[in-house]
Amino acid sequence: MATIELNDISIRYGKKTFIDQLNLQIKPGMISTIIGPNGSGKSTLLKTMARILQPETGSVLLSGKDIHQLASKQVAQQLAILPQHIQTPEQMTVSELVWLGRHPHQRFLKGRSERDEQAVYEALEQTDMLAFATRDVKSLSGGQQQRAWIAMALAQDTPCLLLDEPTTFLDMAHQLDVLELLKKLNRTQQKTIVMVLHDINLAARYSDELILLSNGMLMAQGTPQDILTETLLYQIFNINVRVLADPQTNTPYFIPYTRMMDEEY
Repeated sequence: MATIELNDISIRYGKKTFIDQLNLQIKPGMISTIIGPNGSGKSTLLKTMARILQPETGSVLLSGKDIHQLASKQVAQQLAILPQHIQTPEQMTVSELVWLGRHPHQRFLKGRSERDEQAVYEALEQTDMLAFATRDVKSLSGGQQQRAWIAMALAQDTPCLLLDEPTTFLDMAHQLDVLELLKKLNRTQQKTIVMVLHDINLAARYSDELILLSNGMLMAQGTPQDILTETLLYQIFNINVRVLADPQTNTPYFIPYTRMMDEEY
């Protein structure tokens, strides 16, 4: 399994600090979700893990090696990233999109191999997108498009998958579909999944561990039961909450409340 380790990472733009001397180890084979207030550095942290951003100080180690010293193809064979904002090329079918995920594995002038064909088929099958293989990506619903992009990332056949807000702009049913798919991939293929989510209750339900950021600093890392306490949520988000147990999964979920509600009830 690929391992990711960040040592003393700092990222600044001008006078603004986005990540401040952060140290973090991602546990292989688990689902780790980055949570925190808006502007806390969640997407910046994910992009740093993926070598999209280079830190001002510190190092990112991928399987023990400095990620910025590795060839792009080596990185792409270990990490697949699905950014938050993706521009779909015009007139591209789902199959053509998924084939893009095989680029890191193809050799110059060698063409498509049997393994390439198999990987694309498996990615379409795992995401329930086989029936849409010949459809134009832009003709699909938002949930279907997201599954197509996830299929492309799966075709890349990496041990680690990074996703920035994979449920953005999706309704609740499609959010659950995407998160159930990611959980299935983690459990059946032992893929290490790191994602950013805004919905803390969904993060708690679908994650093995949570990574809590605030003002570019790592505030806590641990199981949802350890992280989602009323005291810590008030400290980070400045809201009063009740933390309860999800009756289906026994994971914690929170309900925000106000003093007015206390007085009324």
